[in-house]
Amino acid sequence: GGIAVYTIDSTGSVSSSAMLSNLFVDKELLRFTLSLSSFSHCLIKIFDNSGKELCVVAEGDYVGENVFNYNIQNLPSGVYFLRVNDESFKFIIAR
Repeated sequence: GGIAVYTIDSTGSVSSSAMLSNLFVDKELLRFTLSLSSFSHCLIKIFDNSGKELCVVAEGDYVGENVFNYNIQNLPSGVYFLRVNDESFKFIIAR
């Protein structure tokens, strides 16, 4: 199938203000929901397994439920990290 195996793996404690859920990965799309209980400035980036910053997914002030869709067609198979401010979430692209 087109859906990759993925895990959500936070490297830090999840704060009450920021919560990432519904992480979905396939060959073309990364989709996730960011739920914020209060207005927060969020910088969302993708890093590769070596820690190299690849791209900025979004930056701005968010509150409530926010669904993000990001095109990952140009990323090869591998392990990646979605970083929201100082929290990292691991995902895997399988082609």
